[in-house]
Amino acid sequence: MRSTLPSLVALAALTLYCAAVGSTLADSRVVQGHTTATLAAPYERIDGKSPFWVLFRLDIQPGWHTYWKNPGDAGLAPALHWTLPPGATASEIAWQPPKRMPFGPLLGYVYEGSADHLVKITPPPGGIAGGKFPLKVDATWLVCSEECVPEKASLDLTLPVGDKNVPSAQDEAIRKLLASSTPKPLPILTAKSDAAALVLTVPLTPDKAIRDAYFYPETAGVIEPAAKQEARIASGILTLTLKRGLVAVPSPLAGLLEIDDADGAHFYSLTQTPTP
Repeated sequence: MRSTLPSLVALAALTLYCAAVGSTLADSRVVQGHTTATLAAPYERIDGKSPFWVLFRLDIQPGWHTYWKNPGDAGLAPALHWTLPPGATASEIAWQPPKRMPFGPLLGYVYEGSADHLVKITPPPGGIAGGKFPLKVDATWLVCSEECVPEKASLDLTLPVGDKNVPSAQDEAIRKLLASSTPKPLPILTAKSDAAALVLTVPLTPDKAIRDAYFYPETAGVIEPAAKQEARIASGILTLTLKRGLVAVPSPLAGLLEIDDADGAHFYSLTQTPTP
């Protein structure tokens, strides 16, 4: 009778390896100098037809940070370059709200602890009938403390294709992140600017008194991030006066509005209706 000892040893080694790298069939992980990069999917198996979200996550060493799509006064946003089956597409990143980090007279829009970047993957027209769906992302990012260090990783996932989607252990976390990356939308009613200021009006009737309001434009350089933003509300209209930067105000203008009240921070997605 053939001994099962070698196979048991191999199985134990594989178990220890998976525990060490923290990977499953639905995630892939690479450890760098100041961050750990993970690519995770919400499904262990996909139906090959339905779009699905994947998560590129950076776990960040304490005392270091990475950047939002607009890094603020300095920095660089992560870049993701995808290799997918022919005809499949990847969306732009659905960004989580950042935090403001002052450094000297400047201000950055950053992530500390972790940074979660969601991307929607759409299978090719007609789908994939069976087999496997390989995904690869080549990612670059800047991680900073008192100094800045460029880091990069290539991450691969291969998802089996079957008759239906089978949730993975990451499914619930990705669903929660998707909800926080799509805050309630509000229109920018007017956006008037000159060399000194950008003045926005937004319909807003807060439930509680506002302690602070801050607008994060998606386009870097439109405003001076560290400058005081003046906010006032009258008759359900929030008026924000922002100090202009050196970059022309885009049309349409878009960004995030952070409102702080007694319950903490609330984010809204602001978009200006394009001018015909």
